[in-house]
Amino acid sequence: NRLGVSSGTVTITNTGASPITGPLQLVFKNLTAGVTLISPSGTFGGKSYITQAGSLTPGASVTITTRFSNPSRGAVS
Repeated sequence: NRLGVSSGTVTITNTGASPITGPLQLVFKNLTAGVTLISPSGTFGGKSYITQAGSLTPGASVTITTRFSNPSRGAVS
């Protein structure tokens, strides 16, 4: 957008037969050059991540909202 902020969502679904014990961590590796995650939960090894509290039972989903600083207004990948 005109402010250089891109947003979206990521949905994680447990398609397995066993619960996934949380917390869940969504790690952003190899982002487009110049793009950074806004308000990450933290960083590890230079990679930003978002922590989602809770666990996922079989068949359950969680949707995480993402926001990125995107000064070039290019595609975020």
